[in-house]
Amino acid sequence: MSRTAEPVDQIVGARIRARRHALHLSQNALAEACGLTFQQVQKYERGTNRVSASMLFKIAQRLDMPITSLFPPQDEPGPADTATVALMMEPDGMELARLFPMARAQVKGAVMEILRAEWDSTQRPEETEVEQPRDCAPGREPTPDPTHDDLASNEALYRACSVL
Repeated sequence: MSRTAEPVDQIVGARIRARRHALHLSQNALAEACGLTFQQVQKYERGTNRVSASMLFKIAQRLDMPITSLFPPQDEPGPADTATVALMMEPDGMELARLFPMARAQVKGAVMEILRAEWDSTQRPEETEVEQPRDCAPGREPTPDPTHDDLASNEALYRACSVL
């Protein structure tokens, strides 16, 4: 039996993290309630370590949720589950998921335009470097990445900032 984490472990971890955030509970508070260290909670949430059945039971009780809600449907995790896990594992993923539904339609469209332009530009095989985040705040000019020569991506950034 393999002891390495599998996609379902990442999904369970992402759901633990999402529920913990929804309850405004720190990793340390969850760890103390379950008799763990906060580092172990981090490993569970990232899907690095598997969570035992007894620990899943404790965590579900502390998070006041049915243990079954931590698992994906019985069929294999699909692309939507994988994308959700990827978003939840990003440093700002939880905040983006929380704030995006509350944004005005114009802002949502601008954000999506930036992300699509960025995705399009990163799909080219000759581009292997990861771009650094660019600033865009209300009342301030956007700062395009000078190392990125993709005009479409930079234009999308300017258009998006104009609606903010």
